[in-house]
Amino acid sequence: MIIVYRVIYSNKKPSGIMLMVYKDMDSSRPKIKVLMSNITEPSKPIFFMEAALLSPHKAVASLKFLQNSQKIKISAEIETGFVADHPAIQAKVDYSRAPKIIKKIVDQISCLLPGMAFMLGISQKEQRNPPHQVKLIVIALSPGVYDIFVRTPTKSLTISDARLPFSLPEGEVDPATQQQSYPLKSFLDVRSLLLNNMTGVCTVHRNNLTTFSGAEIQTLQVPNCPLILAEDIRQPKQFSLRLTQESSNDITKTFTFKTPFMEITFQRVNGEYEVQIDHVHVELSVLPLQPRSDSSITISKKNDQLVLSAYGQLLCYYDGDNVTIEANPITMLGRIQGLCGRFDGEQELRTPSGYIAKNDLSFALSWVHAEGSCDGACKLQHSLVKLENTIQHLGQESVCSTVDNVLQCQEKCLATSTTSIPVGVHCLPVGSATDLLDTEARFAMKSEDLVYMVDAHTGCSCKDQQCAA
Repeated sequence: MIIVYRVIYSNKKPSGIMLMVYKDMDSSRPKIKVLMSNITEPSKPIFFMEAALLSPHKAVASLKFLQNSQKIKISAEIETGFVADHPAIQAKVDYSRAPKIIKKIVDQISCLLPGMAFMLGISQKEQRNPPHQVKLIVIALSPGVYDIFVRTPTKSLTISDARLPFSLPEGEVDPATQQQSYPLKSFLDVRSLLLNNMTGVCTVHRNNLTTFSGAEIQTLQVPNCPLILAEDIRQPKQFSLRLTQESSNDITKTFTFKTPFMEITFQRVNGEYEVQIDHVHVELSVLPLQPRSDSSITISKKNDQLVLSAYGQLLCYYDGDNVTIEANPITMLGRIQGLCGRFDGEQELRTPSGYIAKNDLSFALSWVHAEGSCDGACKLQHSLVKLENTIQHLGQESVCSTVDNVLQCQEKCLATSTTSIPVGVHCLPVGSATDLLDTEARFAMKSEDLVYMVDAHTGCSCKDQQCAA
């Protein structure tokens, strides 16, 4: 369909607009396009809108136009599916190329969220999320009752058991019927999981790890220092799942499940499983076992694997070389952090402080648990690093410090092995700060000016280290 509005002035110069609408609603991927242009320059559209149903569970739309010779774009994406057996929907809006007034309004609303969340009793957390993007996830727990997750560029909010005056469709879907049905009618009635990647499963095979969101990364095991696979995102933490390797040549790993009141360890020594509870050996013949008669935690052996079930929320399988963690998609969605990811559909690799890691290696090293005692086996710690040399930044000689912690040897220890990782740094002109590390708290909140290669320590020698009494 084409609509033309034409005006011819007395000087015979034409003016007007041409509106073209294209739609295809009968195909397997229904779409509609609207294009507006000046009749004098039909090849240069001044307004363009496009919407399409990419699959029975995913729709996208974008709006583009010119404003003061500036190209403006706002895009949106909606996905529907099931998280476990519960119908769910996710909506995402990207306004990175939107007018300044829209960005300003969103920023102002984001500033009001903490106070609103506090008054309404909503869980909220300061977090660096993708800039200029708002995401909403709604999971139907029962008719009219939902878990809601909202993410803005600086905040993440969780609303549990919210009651809303509408219902998402429930029940099973027949795949054959779904394929034959009109795609638009099946948009809110799909069988697949939300995003097709929030499986709730994290696997470790030797040094290869697949996160809850399906991202595949290669980890670097630091000898004697546990890697945090997954832990409670809340404070105080109710659980932590860790993996330790005694040497880089040994593929056998030690798996630890730690709570504020208990520590359970799985090992495989000379081909035989060993189980310890609070460092006390447990005979395999007594499995299945509920430690301390705690019915919420069960240790068992199944298909030549040790199995740990915790709180009805986590299921862990261990065979000495490999670990599989299954998280309950309903109770644990967005409530986990670690090498396995945050389990919220996000593909970005976030460090404990919330920064997005520059690569797999920097991400893996950020999740090394390096808070042991001075006389412990792990001699590493996480700390900000001041660059040894000054650099030129914005035309000035500057001193720089990392904005996120880097793995370093403990005090009075020397590094025996290092690896270079890219890290964001913040810089100040020489003379404006006497010691960057004296302003550590201030730098930890600064945005990065540059990305710099920094040596992370992966081994230390501490022969002369003396621990405080």
